Amino acid sequence: MAEGIANGPDEIRGAIRYQVKYGADLIKICATGGVISVGDTAGAQQYSTEELRTAVETAHMLERRVAAHAHGTEGIKAAVRAGVDSDGREFGLLVAAGLTPMQAIVAGTGTAAKLLGWEKDVGSIAPALRRHRGRQRRPAPGHPRA
Repeated sequence: MAEGIANGPDEIRGAIRYQVKYGADLIKICATGGVISVGDTAGAQQYSTEELRTAVETAHMLERRVAAHAHGTEGIKAAVRAGVDSDGREFGLLVAAGLTPMQAIVAGTGTAAKLLGWEKDVGSIAPALRRHRGRQRRPAPGHPRA
């Protein structure tokens, strides 16, 4: 595998496993060339649908989500067909559509969770806060009340 480039399904699987092993919590794959990529045509499809599907299946097997960098129509279609989870630009698009940054965050977290009926588990800091409050509180070592 060339530095940062995986060719074919086997190298894609290996690259994703490597990234997860070293702490990646999200896999981002370039479905198309970018606007500043040297040697790539902006928008040109970089991976076949089969290769993208391999990336998605491998990442999902390792409980990671997949974001696709995608500008060109064919690359976007291939990424959607492969089942990528996101294009990673949702919040920016919401702001470009007229929401404030805070409104975009609320729409993408709390509002979306409520829409899906998941507001008790995701979409806010409340679930983590409830878990924290349920723990026995002890002063840290060295604290005067310890």
